[in-house]
Amino acid sequence: MYSLKLELKLNNKERSQLVGCAGFARRVYNYGLEMLTQSWNFEGIKASDSKRLSAIEKVFKSCKNKS
Repeated sequence: MYSLKLELKLNNKERSQLVGCAGFARRVYNYGLEMLTQSWNFEGIKASDSKRLSAIEKVFKSCKNKS
């Protein structure tokens, strides 16, 4: 087994674009994690994880459809 190390040679515009994408991905992850932890207090959805996740998925889909 071996690995390859690659280095991206980016200019300033490309670097700032990648930083912006990483920041947005971090916000989406943190938002989803916050919704998951808050879902533990949902009334009537305490039966299983799949019900909680489907409720969270509905929220994300409604946000996506608005934009």
